[in-house]
Amino acid sequence: MITISLQNNINLNYKKNFSTELKKNSSLNNEFKEWLCGLIDGEGHFYINKKSETVFSFRFEIHLHIDDKLLLNYICKTLGIGKVYAYGDKCTFVVSNHREVQIIIDLLTKYPLNTTKLLNFLDLKKALELYTNSTRTEDIIKEITNLKNGMNSKRTVFKMPDFHIPLITNNWLLGFVEGEGSFSVRRGSNKFELLFSISQSSKDEILMDAIKQFLENLPGTHGSDVVKKSIYKPKGVNHQPVIQLVISQTDYIKNVLIPFFSSLKWHSKKELDFNDWVIIFNLKERGHHYQEEGLRVLNAIVNQMNNSRLSTSKNTNIDRDQLLKDIAVLLNGPSNYGIIGDRKIIKSLNKLAGVGKQVIIQLEEENGNIIKTFYSILDCAKFFNVSRTLIYSRLSDNRSIIFEGKSVFIKKK
Repeated sequence: MITISLQNNINLNYKKNFSTELKKNSSLNNEFKEWLCGLIDGEGHFYINKKSETVFSFRFEIHLHIDDKLLLNYICKTLGIGKVYAYGDKCTFVVSNHREVQIIIDLLTKYPLNTTKLLNFLDLKKALELYTNSTRTEDIIKEITNLKNGMNSKRTVFKMPDFHIPLITNNWLLGFVEGEGSFSVRRGSNKFELLFSISQSSKDEILMDAIKQFLENLPGTHGSDVVKKSIYKPKGVNHQPVIQLVISQTDYIKNVLIPFFSSLKWHSKKELDFNDWVIIFNLKERGHHYQEEGLRVLNAIVNQMNNSRLSTSKNTNIDRDQLLKDIAVLLNGPSNYGIIGDRKIIKSLNKLAGVGKQVIIQLEEENGNIIKTFYSILDCAKFFNVSRTLIYSRLSDNRSIIFEGKSVFIKKK
């Protein structure tokens, strides 16, 4: 069973306690900078305002739900600049002083953004340089105005600079996921399918391909094709097509994705969704989704995840303290699965489980080195653009094939 502490996972207010972090030394380390850049790629904004004919103001903001005000306070405290404002169900970290905006510029120059928000950042940077380092001639004012009028919703060209190559790191990805990622559960009859997804405008397709490659090359994956990419058009005339990356493969979630995110230091309330997601995985691993009590608990967990956990949600009828106790009883009690001979049974239903063992196919060199992993015969066949029959044949006759100039074998784990 994958271990996640339950103590702070489900509490009355669902607000993470950052008091300890806020008291720590606020010196910036690389992990924080990378994480912050990921969050900015997801939730950051750059603005130029024209206050009069010759006067401009420059502003950087991060917008979040009011429940993440402590997160913005953490950023404000750590950077030592800006202010945090709350209004209604929203809160915003604002940097508007020219000297402080320059600190953000210096940070993002050294740690470049990965999304097309980089273009707005570069325009802001250029405009502030012109405004502070040049005589404000008519031509300079016109150039700053043109930069302002081509940013954000008015931007029509999204070609990234030739020098820019997306750089995905563990902490950048965590920050981006805290802004744009989703840990969700698709429910059906005795079915709770775990889904991890990231969505982004199609103008950032190069970045999404880089994230897909990064996830498929985490330790333990061996380049397996488990991240499914799709493009869809949201409702509405002016909406850009959206690219979505989705992971639902159980072994990858268990052996790769959960250990990866568990090893990182979260800062937002999205950690609570991740923790609930892991609890649901553990309950399923023990077969509790086949029990009446297990179904009740699983549905209760899902019913207060994501938007339903927000303080502004109307879903306030769940006793979360009791839910935490109910989860602990199930996870600390016996599994609902048993073994008879070599078959798995569902004890509460007194019947064989309808799920066989996961088929894992590995591409191995003659020395046993694993160079690629597939989680089904079909995925392996698609990779080589051959029939499943041929893959079955190579599994049974143990004959080698040539892959990238090497003699390799297809093995079933």
